[in-house]
Amino acid sequence: MIGLKESCHLNMMVVGWIIVYFTKNNKGGLLMKQSRHFAVKVSLFLATILLVSFATTQIYAADYKLRIACSHKPVSPWVQAAQYFEKELEALTGGRIDVSVHHSATLGNTREVCEMVRNNTLEAAIPGSAQLSTYTPEIGLTVLAYIFKSDASMFGVLDGPIGDFIESRLAEANFHNLGWYKNGFRSVTNDKRAIQKLEDLNGLKLRVLPSPSVMAFFKEVGVNPMHIDWAELFEAMKKGVVEGQENPPFFVWLGKVYEMNKYYSFTKHMNEPGIFVLSKKYYDKLPEDLRLMVDVAAKKAEMWQRAKMTEANAECLKRLKKAGMQINEIPDSELDRFRKVTYEKVFPTVIKNKDLGPNTKELIDMTIWAQQ
Repeated sequence: MIGLKESCHLNMMVVGWIIVYFTKNNKGGLLMKQSRHFAVKVSLFLATILLVSFATTQIYAADYKLRIACSHKPVSPWVQAAQYFEKELEALTGGRIDVSVHHSATLGNTREVCEMVRNNTLEAAIPGSAQLSTYTPEIGLTVLAYIFKSDASMFGVLDGPIGDFIESRLAEANFHNLGWYKNGFRSVTNDKRAIQKLEDLNGLKLRVLPSPSVMAFFKEVGVNPMHIDWAELFEAMKKGVVEGQENPPFFVWLGKVYEMNKYYSFTKHMNEPGIFVLSKKYYDKLPEDLRLMVDVAAKKAEMWQRAKMTEANAECLKRLKKAGMQINEIPDSELDRFRKVTYEKVFPTVIKNKDLGPNTKELIDMTIWAQQ
């Protein structure tokens, strides 16, 4: 659990982020030219924020409503992060923004709520990043097979200039990004054998995420990949339609996959993040002070979620072992063979088709380079 110590650490990190925010938006080198004056202004602003945060006597009537939709159940760190954001933002604004979290697809399925946010009929949603590739092809970078080597390197990319570029394209489709959420690397489970080397995948029937590059990778190594709705997966396994699937530990446990699959091998072929998006039209209509408060509360929730998801995946992995799953790592030297298939057989087609928009090759090349 995240306690007082971690909460204080988050507050310190958010204060640092606010200073970065001001610096990035401080045009003309004002920080360098008037550093003392700027520091005083920042200090006064932070003091104001803290006073508002801790004030209990001043209560505002809600001026704005902000609904957040997510298809996950309440146990999901995605939903819990939205609830954390709700509490933080309402405290920070003194109740001027009334936030409500709608989990379990109560406002519509993931595709529907994304469309609602795009059309400004819903304020916010938390989908997997792949869901937005219809509107913003550049975000398809996040679901390329073997594009990311680790959680740290992925967030290093997404929290940096490449992520800023993707966010600028999202804004053109009316999505304001409030945070990249951790999901964890997807890896293969099945009821036939442990995956120790590339050839062990040959002949398996797997339910996979319908990412074109992931489907192409699995086809290249002899897998029969197919997309089956998550709600129908258990029955499909019973009937032998598929012999396995691929997910991070949290979802393998949540879906009780261990009841059907004995083997869980860390192929780590994809790490699709969640993304907390707000209607840009809604965001732009907020007063400047509330826009900043939304961004600050969202940044704090983002950091909280990543820590919480790390805990959840680690705990669920322990549970899966106790449930009898045979779990194995794959050596990096062998995973390099998996990556080679993707780089040599899959990425050229992605680049040729410009699947990530006109800058497809540059996005792929820079993402690989940034992790070296």
